[in-house]
Amino acid sequence: MALLLLATQSAWAGEQVCMLAEDCETGGACVAFADPRTAWVRPVDGGVEHEIEGNVVVLTELAHIQAAQVFAGTPGPNNTLLLMLHDQGGLTLTAHYSSGTEILSNTLRGTCRTESN
Repeated sequence: MALLLLATQSAWAGEQVCMLAEDCETGGACVAFADPRTAWVRPVDGGVEHEIEGNVVVLTELAHIQAAQVFAGTPGPNNTLLLMLHDQGGLTLTAHYSSGTEILSNTLRGTCRTESN
């Protein structure tokens, strides 16, 4: 199956503050957080800086596919992050990580808005 990759062009500018409201386990239903998690997304050269709970990782822009920008990175030897920023303000963050015996994934979903000064 071919995947159409469009030229990457940011649909947003500046820092985004994001509220991660749902935790979606692999193969399971999404569950709403009692208290949504706050995350930040900041543009950097060639990608974004993503911050959640004091952890900061730089993700490289891969493509603008349909109505979302896609970023990825490997913050550690056993994990990979895939971040999708949807043009209408949605955010999907999927973490793939491996233990000694299995590969797991987890997805957080939420919404973002431009941070105003």
